[in-house]
Amino acid sequence: MNNYVISEKNAKNEKLKILYEQYLKYRRNNKLKQDTINSKILHIDIYDEFFKYVTFDNYTYEKGIAFYNFLKHKDIMPTTMFSYLNDVYEFLDWHFRTHRVKNAKKLIEQLDTLKPRDEDIRLSHRLTYVEYPTIETFDKILDFNEVTLQDKRDKAILAFLLISCARVSATATAKIGDIDMDNMVFKQDPLAGVKTKRQKHILTKLLPFDARYINIFLKWIDYLKTMYNFDENCPLFPKIKMFNKGETILKDFMSGEAEFNKILETRCKNTSVQKFHPHAFRHLGIHHALKYVRTGTQLKALSQNVGHEEITNILEQYAKMKPDIYLSVVERMVSTPLESRTVDELSDAELSEILTKRLSNKTSF
Repeated sequence: MNNYVISEKNAKNEKLKILYEQYLKYRRNNKLKQDTINSKILHIDIYDEFFKYVTFDNYTYEKGIAFYNFLKHKDIMPTTMFSYLNDVYEFLDWHFRTHRVKNAKKLIEQLDTLKPRDEDIRLSHRLTYVEYPTIETFDKILDFNEVTLQDKRDKAILAFLLISCARVSATATAKIGDIDMDNMVFKQDPLAGVKTKRQKHILTKLLPFDARYINIFLKWIDYLKTMYNFDENCPLFPKIKMFNKGETILKDFMSGEAEFNKILETRCKNTSVQKFHPHAFRHLGIHHALKYVRTGTQLKALSQNVGHEEITNILEQYAKMKPDIYLSVVERMVSTPLESRTVDELSDAELSEILTKRLSNKTSF
């Protein structure tokens, strides 16, 4: 690493970062959300700053080692370190392959020192568990009076997140017309403006866990139509403008995940419940729905209903048991004779049994 210091940002480096951001935003395959792109550019900024804004073309294998050691001594999680290294590696690899860089082939080979080590990969892939509320906690969060427009909308959002198991991006961009009222289906069509993961077209049956949740949601749609003349092209969950003398509803879409986060933070705080991310309600809905699964066909149907083409996704991401739960299940399993166990006690292992049967019998879904 050079001893001299460049105090100002490098114009060439800044231009490359702008070009890379455009590449990430408009590439044909695997398009990324703006938040993800911003995160990648931030990691590249940190690399750039660490080396005092020296041109990216001056990369050496020693720089890869130096940046790795810098991150290794920072107080960050293994997953974060993995992201830093991977994002910078992908950026430099793109730059050296795309632009006329002197000794590009040699530079690409030297990028190996920037790759995460095997131990870092193992640490970053450690089994993690998403915190999500129980149904009882969800009901507690939902238990507030509908005094204002915001109250009505927020309660409908909470109910919808549970019964649809939809991602926030899809919920925030949904129109009233995207709900098939006759069949209670959420039509997540990217061509109609609904933002889904990887632009998937998903038809989602709203899950009738409890008539209360369905009624809250239907009441909200009726309220929008009768009181504010909302039609099928209007937002399902519109913006609400606050002013000194009250509030008014707008026919504008909410801004996205940040606004939903704020709503949940407020509602959780008001009921003395820990803050949950909006995605936690997708986990809750799927986890609760899995309790009703009895056959392989049902498992496959539920998987597709929430946008997963492979059932392994729903099993790996949403059916994971926390240690205290699976340890308790195993304890009961080995200490209680089969003939004396109840159906409830056996149900915890049900998904594993379904998967085992699928693998052994090659069941077709």
